Amino acid sequence: SSAEGEALRATAQVAQATLEATRQELETTKGSLDVHLERAAEREQAAATELQAAKERVSEALSTLATVRGELAEKEAGSTELAAKVAALQADVEQGAAETTALEGQLRTATA
Repeated sequence: SSAEGEALRATAQVAQATLEATRQELETTKGSLDVHLERAAEREQAAATELQAAKERVSEALSTLATVRGELAEKEAGSTELAAKVAALQADVEQGAAETTALEGQLRTATA
């Protein structure tokens, strides 16, 4: 009976050591996951910030475009300088819209 008690104590000690090692592994894994999640959140925030900035640039370009189009309407039809400004602003707006679309895709990827 004493030998059985010793065997049970030895088994309990092995189980205790195994549980402690497993607990330490879980703590390490949790720490790694926390770091991963924190970095993912930082990337998501950076992408959201970039997206907002791109949207603001597009909004500003649209506003400027509307202003220039208004000025153009007031001028004679032969005003090539304003027509060139409108074309340049239109290109800026299209580029900004493309950048916004790309940033939205990056944001979706970052949050996936």
